[in-house]
Amino acid sequence: MSVTPNPALASLKDIHLPTAIGHWPLPIGYWIVIVISIIVLCLIGIFTLKRLKYTAAKREALSQLAALQPGEEYFAIQVNSILKRAAMSYVPRHQIASLEGTAWYHWLTQQSDIPQLSQLLDNRYQAAPLSVTEQLTLKTVAKKWLVNSLPIKIDTAQKEKMHSASKEPIC
Repeated sequence: MSVTPNPALASLKDIHLPTAIGHWPLPIGYWIVIVISIIVLCLIGIFTLKRLKYTAAKREALSQLAALQPGEEYFAIQVNSILKRAAMSYVPRHQIASLEGTAWYHWLTQQSDIPQLSQLLDNRYQAAPLSVTEQLTLKTVAKKWLVNSLPIKIDTAQKEKMHSASKEPIC
């Protein structure tokens, strides 16, 4: 059996497929999602960098405190200076630098109520140095104070007081 070709089909051409749809240009919806994503990522990055910069003093104080070993000479004095430097990083220097003794202990207690810290720091200038147990306790409570108190939260009344104090001329 032989098949004879249909003369009408001989004049037809093959089907040409359209070109494939590419990925570009993207529809406007994709562009909006991309732009919003980039803005959100930039804002998260900026917030993270600001937060890291703001808490740098706290992290540095904690690392200095961790480096102190009980039994070192002037251990309590070193802990006190770490606490004072950390506090001065968040509060104007003129408010903290002059505090000593009871006023300093009162300020520390206002930020985080850890009475043991004041008691141990008060013994730093005694003739007999702190025992190793007391030094370990001082290190632990100082770390607790740094973690709980820094960065120092200042209410609006304190901000206004600091702002007005900074405008006063220094004689």
